[in-house]
Amino acid sequence: GLGLTHPAAHGFDVHRGSMANLGWGALSNGEARGYYNWEKNRQGQLAFTSTYATTDTTDDAIEMVNGPEPWFTYVAYNAGHTPPHLPPPNLHTIEGLSDDDPDWLRHHAIVEALDTEIGRLMGSMDSSLLQRTLVILVGDNGSVGATVPEPAVLGGTKGALSEGGVRVPFIVSGALVSAPGTVSNALVHVVDIFETVAMVAGVDVGSVDDALAPHRLTRDGVNLLPYLRNPTRESLRQFSYVESFTPNGAGP
Repeated sequence: GLGLTHPAAHGFDVHRGSMANLGWGALSNGEARGYYNWEKNRQGQLAFTSTYATTDTTDDAIEMVNGPEPWFTYVAYNAGHTPPHLPPPNLHTIEGLSDDDPDWLRHHAIVEALDTEIGRLMGSMDSSLLQRTLVILVGDNGSVGATVPEPAVLGGTKGALSEGGVRVPFIVSGALVSAPGTVSNALVHVVDIFETVAMVAGVDVGSVDDALAPHRLTRDGVNLLPYLRNPTRESLRQFSYVESFTPNGAGP
């Protein structure tokens, strides 16, 4: 159905990966779904794979970023997310980890495994490629409460409107970053990525607006390039609006 070709319908030339969280599936092979048994979509075709999901995503990304240029690659990892699991021991440093350990400790191993694989992805790119590539790493929300040990959980977790629920990692490196290793205190949001990538790619976002008329949507994004050139620049945004709503999904 359209769901399996959704990325292609929105302009991506290549799509490989899960269609949702790894516990979801349209097929069945009689085994519990998870990071070692999940449905992979390859250009609209579903099939199970036993390759650790974080590693599989990295393998695909390495092929994409070392292919013909120019390219834009959106690498969406499932980790760290349920279902809880033990990542391959060669990807983390927590010795003796077992299913009996608390969720937060296993979560640390899952995130370290993710970090290891992101390092492998970056390491696959030679220095000249890295120098002309803008890399943006961002989280989608705060961690689930069970994965956050006290007292940090008091600051809020996924689903909360406090800092622990909505403040996420946002790291930019590579091309156009004038002062690597610095921190900007500007108030930014994930919606800013669209505006920034469009600017880097030389896309006239106004023409995109015209193409969408009369179903034009208000763009809330801010171009982040001024912050990359000058990390001390004053924030272009005074507020970041966040709401909690339920149920999640389509209308009514």
